[in-house]
Amino acid sequence: MVSEKILKLFFMSSRPHALSVVSGQARRRAQIELGAFRLRPGERPAWIELGLGYEERAAWRRLAAASGLSVDVWVALQVEWTLVVEDIGAEQAGRLVERAKAAAALPTLAPTEELRAWVAYLLASSAPSDDLPSLALPQRLLARLRPADLERELHARLADASIDDAAAVELAAANVGMTLEAWAYRESAGISSG
Repeated sequence: MVSEKILKLFFMSSRPHALSVVSGQARRRAQIELGAFRLRPGERPAWIELGLGYEERAAWRRLAAASGLSVDVWVALQVEWTLVVEDIGAEQAGRLVERAKAAAALPTLAPTEELRAWVAYLLASSAPSDDLPSLALPQRLLARLRPADLERELHARLADASIDDAAAVELAAANVGMTLEAWAYRESAGISSG
């Protein structure tokens, strides 16, 4: 009965095509603290212990802070990007970064709330968070690394990677609901065939 009255009132309004909220409550969303991201949404974390000294931990924190990322995200993006560059080559990777920057410049809405928060996190500069010398890495990335030489391999990958390139590709990927790796391989195949 009440809903009939609301419908009649709404449809019999003297203002043509007027929209108004007659009852109800907006859905409440949990606020996601931007500094809370340790990994990309949906990743399965693998915790590893590193033998980092105080100076090295401080350096990683400084570099992550300069990028506006948590240490875990800063490491994961660079590791993933170096794996992609190894697979497709430096020349192709350069073209991918150009495509990623062009794609990120277009108005896009990531497909899920979590990915929208992730994109906002990538675009904002937030205080870094970490549990060094413990590090969370996505299991899918850890599976591609050599476990016996993990710490040395991480150091080498961080020395070779461009966090700016990695973040640009991750931003383009997240906007369409893909991982950096998946987006890069899809775009690389398009560059190769085009």
